[in-house]
Amino acid sequence: MGSWQNTRQPLLPATRSVGRSAEERLLAQPRRRIVWGLAAPTAALAALGALQRLDAAPALFDFDGEGKPLALWSALVLALAATVAFLLARRDERPVAWRVLGAFFAYMALDEAAALHEHLETDLHVDWQLGVAPLALAGAIAFVLVLKRVWELEGPRLLLLAGASAWVISQIDENYQSSSSGRVNGYGALSGIEETLEVTGSVLFVLALIGVLHAARRNYLRATSGQ
Repeated sequence: MGSWQNTRQPLLPATRSVGRSAEERLLAQPRRRIVWGLAAPTAALAALGALQRLDAAPALFDFDGEGKPLALWSALVLALAATVAFLLARRDERPVAWRVLGAFFAYMALDEAAALHEHLETDLHVDWQLGVAPLALAGAIAFVLVLKRVWELEGPRLLLLAGASAWVISQIDENYQSSSSGRVNGYGALSGIEETLEVTGSVLFVLALIGVLHAARRNYLRATSGQ
């Protein structure tokens, strides 16, 4: 976190930019509003997906399938995570890890919106987890480097670790959803848990990165005010 405590030079450009304007608008939002704005749709869509599995909600809310509300919401959350990561790259003397992490989140957002991994399996007959392994490795390395950068910030650190745990558990869950003979008994519950964990992990990532952005902003204000 040394670069955010550097008092020798500002960490933001003196002139206004689109990135700075977006950052200011984001930081102006009350944190409670952001938490509720992310948590409420996630919980509602997860509940509707569970009800759909019980034939108590329209097929529109099925956990599976391209273009469904939960997938689109997940893509939006990931796009927000990518945006905040790119904003943080502007503030850090060593921005590469932030940029790689932002690019990884951006790809994941596109994947959620267009179901790229499903097309990889059906069109190229490649296990999607193997197909995206290089991207996942790059994202994992960037995540570890970012985690190291923010380790002293307890709240963001715990949120990042919780988000990563949710993603890992969701992928373990997915491996148990099918066998050589097809979908296993309990597939509906397993896939619902998987999708819910994925989007929950993404929400936790967004909250963590916004927390880091607030910390970076506070240090910038101290630096430019001479405190």
